[in-house]
Amino acid sequence: MKKETKEKIFTKLNGFLSHPVFVLCMNILGIVSFFFAFSDNIVLSVVFASIGSICLLLFVIFAIRYLFMVKKATKEIYDESVQTANSGVGKVRELLRTIIDETLYLRNSVCTDEAFSNACKNICTIIREVLFSICNIRFNVCLKRMCTDTLIDYNCFNASTKAIARCGTNYVERSANDFAEQKISDNTSFEFILNNESESGYAAPNLEKTVAKGLENGNQYKNPDPMFLNYYKSTIVVPVRIKSKYISEERKKLASDINPNSYNYIAFLCIDSSEIFESDDKIFKLAFNTLVVCGDALYPLLENKLIKEIEEV
Repeated sequence: MKKETKEKIFTKLNGFLSHPVFVLCMNILGIVSFFFAFSDNIVLSVVFASIGSICLLLFVIFAIRYLFMVKKATKEIYDESVQTANSGVGKVRELLRTIIDETLYLRNSVCTDEAFSNACKNICTIIREVLFSICNIRFNVCLKRMCTDTLIDYNCFNASTKAIARCGTNYVERSANDFAEQKISDNTSFEFILNNESESGYAAPNLEKTVAKGLENGNQYKNPDPMFLNYYKSTIVVPVRIKSKYISEERKKLASDINPNSYNYIAFLCIDSSEIFESDDKIFKLAFNTLVVCGDALYPLLENKLIKEIEEV
């Protein structure tokens, strides 16, 4: 008999012996045989005792095989998870290296408006691609700067924001208002971040529920664009900021009074999607954590351009 034929027969036999119906029948037959094994008829007793022993043996073999299958499947899932995590870490590391390279390039050269804009667009595009590679979701990415004529000790709640880079779907429609400044007080996500400095950012996995819940509690969800739900159903916003105590001494001298435990906000990094997520969705949490890391890494790049502009005013 050929090797391929033997393998086919073995595969079919293996599938038959592992079939739930066969296993159930063997269990029933084994239990029945157990009772008939104590029959007064010696022949019947021997026959059913033998059948019961065979059924028990098959059940033990099935149980051992099942445990090995579970162990193998668990290992495969674990290996796949580790591989995915390692891949995600590697991609985020590459992204951070790109941000650092852009920062050093602009710091060591003349940081023109065009160079700065191109750097921000490039970073937004890479963030989008990295999120897709590790989350398999096409998020839209937008970077918004703080608009202020002071350096550090400004009132963030009275400030405005302005988009400086964007990529994703509906780009033309959504970028139509990018040149206009929008008040922070008109945006729930920005207000939340400023009111909750202990939080890493703002996350709304299901904006339809968020809006409905806000209306129930008398707290209307605010967004400068009244049609925002036509573009996205979930969003994550993280601040680009630094603890005030880490600001350079030269820049501290230009501010009147600094609370070292407060934050200096300079921009917001935002992503959104047409997808709706559950509150505990692992993919959504992965996107959130990735964005937090990117927000922290972006501070030197934006400080290099934006704070210098403010100093020159």
